[in-house]
Amino acid sequence: MFASIQGNIIFIMIAIYLIGAVMPFLFKVNSKMSFITGCIPGSIAGVIGLVLGLAGLFSTDPFGVSFGHVLPGVELMIQIDRLSGFFLSTICLVTFLVSLYSWEYMKIYRQENIAWWSFYYNIFVLSMVFVVTVNNAIAFLIFWELMTLTSYLLVTFEYRSQNVRKAGFVYIVMTHLGTVFIIGAFLIMSNGFGGWGYEVLARNSISLTATEKSWVFLLALIGFGTKAGIVPLNVWLPLAHPAAPSNVSAVMSGVMIKTAIYGMIRLIIDILGPGPTWWGGLVLTLGIISAVIGVIYALMEQDLKRLLAFSSVENIGIILMGIGTSLVFYSLSMPVPAAIALAAGLFHLFNHAIFKSLLFLATGAIYYATHTRNMEELGGLIKKMPQTALLFLIGAISISAMPLFNGFASEYQIYQSLVTISSLRVSGFWSIAGILAAVALALTGTLVAACFVKAFGISFLALPRTQKSAAAREVPLSMRFSMAPLAALCLGLGIFPQVAMNSLLGVVGQLVPGSRVSGVTTYNFNLALLLLATILVLLALSRLLGTPRVRKTATWGCGIETDAAMEYSAASFSQPFRRLYRGLLQPQRKVETKSSLLPYFGYQIYFEEHVKSVLKEFLYRPLRSLTISMSKKWRCIQSGNINFYLGYVFITLIVLLVWVR
Repeated sequence: MFASIQGNIIFIMIAIYLIGAVMPFLFKVNSKMSFITGCIPGSIAGVIGLVLGLAGLFSTDPFGVSFGHVLPGVELMIQIDRLSGFFLSTICLVTFLVSLYSWEYMKIYRQENIAWWSFYYNIFVLSMVFVVTVNNAIAFLIFWELMTLTSYLLVTFEYRSQNVRKAGFVYIVMTHLGTVFIIGAFLIMSNGFGGWGYEVLARNSISLTATEKSWVFLLALIGFGTKAGIVPLNVWLPLAHPAAPSNVSAVMSGVMIKTAIYGMIRLIIDILGPGPTWWGGLVLTLGIISAVIGVIYALMEQDLKRLLAFSSVENIGIILMGIGTSLVFYSLSMPVPAAIALAAGLFHLFNHAIFKSLLFLATGAIYYATHTRNMEELGGLIKKMPQTALLFLIGAISISAMPLFNGFASEYQIYQSLVTISSLRVSGFWSIAGILAAVALALTGTLVAACFVKAFGISFLALPRTQKSAAAREVPLSMRFSMAPLAALCLGLGIFPQVAMNSLLGVVGQLVPGSRVSGVTTYNFNLALLLLATILVLLALSRLLGTPRVRKTATWGCGIETDAAMEYSAASFSQPFRRLYRGLLQPQRKVETKSSLLPYFGYQIYFEEHVKSVLKEFLYRPLRSLTISMSKKWRCIQSGNINFYLGYVFITLIVLLVWVR
């Protein structure tokens, strides 16, 4: 009876998403009704999905519903276990709030076809729901492709811009290349027989040799790593996020790239099973590289959305550090610390979904009010948009891993896992590697703090740099209301992290037998009480002792009237870091001197400095040139003669028959 009710709820959720996709076409000429009929069903379905996800997260037995066979031997079935429940609840929580936010935000795109946007958006979210809940490899690939295509159409929503079309092209090419590797991993695991269900693949994996398992691991890591945006496969991320509307960017960065983490965990840990130590070492190394390089490039950016895009690379790196540490512990037959490390990685995944969605939505609010994302054109917004400023500040503090906020709570758990590798002294190598990884995480945290001091300070503080910023006004209430729960979660999960960690330990216990942990103890609530008590004591002392009168006056500027031109710019703030990491960034400097009629100096100096993408210069451009060169050489096979084409087909058929034999 209970299973039947859950199945009906799943049907209702899917139907509401489809209604949200189709209904706006009935009101195509009425943009307001298109907003309502597109966003409200998405919000309702998000709430239903959140309830289903939480039910799966805390349920001891999986539940689901079957839609029958869509292909021979391929059953389309939604099955929600604890892992699926966690990802489903994360996706639906974010998309529920983004759908509410979009009602007002998408009005700045009313000149575009809102009905098509609603169709793409609802199908996009529905495809993510299927990706994390189906239990069949073929069904997974179908919805994985649907997710990719609909997200591509959302990225290129403003297709009239050449930069947007270029970003969409890079995104679709990179993600399809990643899909090829994922297909390769599934093909090896299928072993040519037995079906495509996850349970069948898990049984087949037992008979795979160590070499075959390693190939599956590498193919899955490359394929899912492309969608996740790990270095060096992150080239699409800083292009796609600025091109898409900010609400779409919030979904893509907040939850879509996390579906790749779901794929890694489901395929590598749940189906294939933990492997040798070098698997974890490789994932940990890629996590460190992604975290450090991602935040360095984020620190260089002046566009808020590109900054947040590179920051997503950094946070994916931190998540991979938790997963890699877990794989190392599993390979060393230490299930308890492995479970805690994996739970910490999943906890940071959820936290990143919360604060990154909040930051993208706050950036969308800035764009809504000023029509610019360039920090050099902002400033003074804290007086014009005080509530948005507070929400952005909470997100910035959270992502900077400051105590009492959720970013600190999850990163601290990953710190502990890294230090545990060293303290257990399983080998001299891992004793040193654990400490070095912890140092890399500390360096990342320091650079992230600097990055978001720049982002908040340049955008919200001091004087407005342009008329756009000076004329800004607070965004509509529904947009602020949509961001407020995310800000509350940033603080709530920072003070009570044990609630999330202990729930996620149940998820981890399902994946690997023998890794169940009763619970972990955290002291964040005690730290919050101590900080609150300290503040109250200081306030009481200031009242008792008396405080000097505060005098407000204009800033002394050495006799010169201060203006926005005297402020720190985003470029000048990051200049010391650009010098420090010039070997990686390879800054290109341009200085021009022009004569002028100034009273004391007869010239003006113009200074520009840009950084290079080392990956683009030394990896992707040579690869692109090589591909084009080889394509030109093989162009001769396109003779235009039908007889040659039939011969190609015949030869290919013979080769395949021999290979199968």
